[in-house]
Amino acid sequence: MESQESDYRSATVVEIWDLSPTVKGLKLHAEWHKKKSFKAGQWVHTNIPSINRLGGYTVCNSPLEFSNTGILQLAVKYSDHAPTLWFHEKCKIGDTILIEFGGTVFYDPKPQDSQYDLLLIGAGIGMNSLYSILNLVIEREASAVDKKLLPGKVHLMYSSKTKQELLYKEKLDEIEKNHQNISCQYFVTQERLNEPNIKHCRINKEDVENAFQMVDKSKCKVFLCLPFEMCNEIEDTLLNHDILIDEIFSINWW
Repeated sequence: MESQESDYRSATVVEIWDLSPTVKGLKLHAEWHKKKSFKAGQWVHTNIPSINRLGGYTVCNSPLEFSNTGILQLAVKYSDHAPTLWFHEKCKIGDTILIEFGGTVFYDPKPQDSQYDLLLIGAGIGMNSLYSILNLVIEREASAVDKKLLPGKVHLMYSSKTKQELLYKEKLDEIEKNHQNISCQYFVTQERLNEPNIKHCRINKEDVENAFQMVDKSKCKVFLCLPFEMCNEIEDTLLNHDILIDEIFSINWW
């Protein structure tokens, strides 16, 4: 029987930057990108040769971009977990790590599916999976694919502790400006800001209820990427508003 490591493939670090005061952005290049890919919303296991522990990080860019360019973008939030600490303190351009795609929650519409709206709700570093989904929607729209592969309307609800931790906000604002069917709403819990599209609170029941003014709940799929307790609360709200459990896709953590 082959070992688990036989599924890992090498990727080389080609760019590192600060996405926020606590989050490193990284781009990896994989020469094998034409042979294997991932689905929007999935993550990667990482095996760093110098560290005897595995890490897991969500992918930020779309599988379409990866298949075309071989570039895989990650966002790694600081912690003392050994692989994470390596990315923040030791990783440099030219380093090679081993990666394997994983995760059973993803966005992958098929031509035979009925068209539906998307409601994306994320907090903190959980935005990464939703950003991958959003990037796929935009890239497919630009390539004029079958319209059944595109959602009708997309509404994003994104919460963080501070405005600085709202990853990709400038890009999200640009996306919203250039796509009439995409809307974004932000929530900050540890700052008070005088900005119309940023609320000073956690995403709550009322906010989720109001989101159905932006998307049609009768034909909507919901992707959640949230801390466990928050995820349960929002799932309950969705179920109470007749969103079917089969239309709710959750990634959560403690």
